[in-house]
Amino acid sequence: MSNSVKNLRRLIRSLKAFSSGSEKQVFVQDTLGRTYEILRLVEGTRGVYLEVHPGKKRSI
Repeated sequence: MSNSVKNLRRLIRSLKAFSSGSEKQVFVQDTLGRTYEILRLVEGTRGVYLEVHPGKKRSI
């Protein structure tokens, strides 16, 4: 596993801990420049996933 994947997983875990019960909005941008808001962090059987929706502004 590459360092960037490990760093992303670490960031997602810290965001999950930080965003629980918070009214803060967190945005990510993909390589094409599209901005997505992280609506929530979902823990699945294969790890933690970001639930995003393009163009919508909703609080976490």
